[in-house]
Amino acid sequence: SDIQDYTNYIDSSKILDLNVKTYKDLDGNNQTIGLIAEEVEEILPELVSYKSPTNKNDSNKVVEGVKANLLEFLLLEEIKKLNKRIEKLEEDK
Repeated sequence: SDIQDYTNYIDSSKILDLNVKTYKDLDGNNQTIGLIAEEVEEILPELVSYKSPTNKNDSNKVVEGVKANLLEFLLLEEIKKLNKRIEKLEEDK
């Protein structure tokens, strides 16, 4: 109900600093690709989910994973920025 245009509350350009990795899945059976949540946390902590502490007095956050669904929206914002730059360059020809 509180729908607003995206106003860059997350700096979408930071996604360019993320590094895609290959690694074995948790079972160690299959090679997969993705982002390492601890690395993402250093660059874009808004994209990281955390486990709930098991002890109410524990304030330490434990990284659970990457909110990959948010990546597509940040990528869309970066594509829009690039498209505007391309259009400007074409106009300046």
